[in-house]
Amino acid sequence: GDIPARMGAPAAFGDARASATVILVGDNAADWLGHSRALTANGCTRAAATVVNGVLLIRYLDPDPRTLRNAVGETLGALRAAAGGLAGTVPRLWQI
Repeated sequence: GDIPARMGAPAAFGDARASATVILVGDNAADWLGHSRALTANGCTRAAATVVNGVLLIRYLDPDPRTLRNAVGETLGALRAAAGGLAGTVPRLWQI
């Protein structure tokens, strides 16, 4: 089949050139689903959150890698602060 056409379909990657996945594993990971959905709802990056077998998964797609990286960084920072009681930013090592 026409793989590029299938990958470019809206139900697949569409116009996305970048993708990312955030995974939260812990005894209460599922408790953060609503918070995660709220974090991803207002951004311009396509994102969705779900829980599979008690593991929180957040997937991102965006045509611009920099925009995606910023969206993931904001989500990670907010989750670090809310779920882990850590600083609301990603560690310097993770910043590019």
